[in-house]
Amino acid sequence: MNMLKIKIINKRERYGLTKLGWIIFLLTVIFSFIICIHILHPFLALSARIDGDIMVVEGWLPDYALQKAVDDFQHGSYKLLVTTGGPLVQGSYLSEYGTLAELAAATITKIGFDTNKLVPIPTPAVDRDRTYASAIELNKWLDSANMNIESLDIYSFGPH
Repeated sequence: MNMLKIKIINKRERYGLTKLGWIIFLLTVIFSFIICIHILHPFLALSARIDGDIMVVEGWLPDYALQKAVDDFQHGSYKLLVTTGGPLVQGSYLSEYGTLAELAAATITKIGFDTNKLVPIPTPAVDRDRTYASAIELNKWLDSANMNIESLDIYSFGPH
């Protein structure tokens, strides 16, 4: 009786990394990653004031950054300080402020900033691209305010 033999496994020779090979490979990957981070982060997180017409501050920044923004505003030639940000994700039931833009504006006011030069621009809730959504709302506000703005400075943290 001649039965049909079905092969589902075959034997092959192959080259693979030894323990030393894996160590060298992993060290190369880690070293490359560290080098990329040190090169990319300064490029993506550029910090250079241009003394624009308005200063835009992201509302999620901590209080010490808001204080620094106010100090820089007062030493610059800005017309307005604009805060942006979406809905509060925690503590919104306890706070009178519904968005990070309003909360940052209230904090900046408490620091002693002139409210006539302060504009909070709330951003709708989005799952991703929050900075982009804030930029869209800022652009809408600039169009409706009919202001002649040629440049602006943005206060934020980290790479974007």
